[in-house]
Amino acid sequence: MMPVTFEANGYYVSISEADCESFSDMALTRNGNMLCADFPFAKKGWEIKPPAAKIQLDGTYHGKLVSPWRTTLVTSSINELINSDLITNLCPPPAEGSDFSWVKPGRSLWQWWSIGSPKFEDQKNWYDAAAKLKWEYYLVDDGWRYWKQPGKDQWALLKEVIDYGKTVGVKSLVWVDSKEFRKASERKAYLEKVKAAGADGIKIDFIPEATVDIMQWYAETQQECANLKLLLNFHGSVKPTGLRRTFPNDISREAIMGNEYHMTRYNRVMSLQHDVTIPFTRFLSGPGDFTPVILNPKELTTTKFSWPHEFAQAIVYLSPITHFADQYQFYLDNPMFDLFQQVPTTWDETKVLSCTRMGDVVAFARRKGDTWWIGVMNGATEREIKIPLDFLAKKKLATLVYDGVTNTSVDRREQTLSKKDVLTIKLLPGGGFIAKI
Repeated sequence: MMPVTFEANGYYVSISEADCESFSDMALTRNGNMLCADFPFAKKGWEIKPPAAKIQLDGTYHGKLVSPWRTTLVTSSINELINSDLITNLCPPPAEGSDFSWVKPGRSLWQWWSIGSPKFEDQKNWYDAAAKLKWEYYLVDDGWRYWKQPGKDQWALLKEVIDYGKTVGVKSLVWVDSKEFRKASERKAYLEKVKAAGADGIKIDFIPEATVDIMQWYAETQQECANLKLLLNFHGSVKPTGLRRTFPNDISREAIMGNEYHMTRYNRVMSLQHDVTIPFTRFLSGPGDFTPVILNPKELTTTKFSWPHEFAQAIVYLSPITHFADQYQFYLDNPMFDLFQQVPTTWDETKVLSCTRMGDVVAFARRKGDTWWIGVMNGATEREIKIPLDFLAKKKLATLVYDGVTNTSVDRREQTLSKKDVLTIKLLPGGGFIAKI
């Protein structure tokens, strides 16, 4: 998978691709000291014809094979690496006359990670919790399609819960299986049913490997969702290549080893180095639906990720709609509850702080309006870091959250800070720190 990022001789080099719309996805695999291009297998190769029936696609084709940009970003500045808009700007802007003012970022609860398939009778509780957290969205995940009641099918019941969400000011996103509309003849009708139920967006899962025909399906689905004013989150998907510039409703996508790979019920946990590596690899290609912020102590006993570390994921990992992974009670009852109510998902400015070391420790300062948020995540080695606050414009009262005595507690402080101050933070393996200034 790309991007692939190297650090050598004082430079950062990241290899990826941009504007991949009608060409197979490319990955890089290592062969000794060489990197080799790797494309998904397709029986028909690059042939531009309606693909094999087993793919269940009958979409229209542009009639030409257009290769994406292959990109190499070279910089001596880790701040420039993170802030580069190369991949996005190699994609075309929205079509002339397009209006995407309806695309709104926000935060979302979802049920599947913490509990499993959503039960119809539980849904009002999740909407109520999202409202208490002042979050904009709730994702009705896999399981709703099996809801049934006398005289009501799954679509009627889905509309009921979405209508309830509207009464408490929470918009709805709906999980769907890509097999429901891989054929162009099925896609429009299915998406219209989702829209008619009142949804503001969809999360599409179980997408086949990204051969040229599937990449065409992605592009057509982006357009169909834009026509219906549906936000779009491709799950289990190919990496982004900047086309959110063309279709701003393509607001996030998975294509990442996120918290679905950290679940004790499946006996899998993530390494301490993972969290402090992906900001410099996968996230260079675009927003990632990592589903951050696990607070359940049971899930944190093996890795020892701390609560501030988990919160920092929501600051460091960019996703204009951020799906918080855990059960809502862990947010409502947490000493950081008020900060969960306030944390943004889009930013006006980002600074990579000087203590950052790729694969070891990550420290970002992100600004929204006049407010700075700092997120720090530590990797596998205990360390002490210093953060100069010379980016502050004026003296302000800050909320600082350090690791507590245990990894599921915090040391929260209020302090007036100015650009002359320097924060000193001690970090255990898996530790973290957040600040709102």
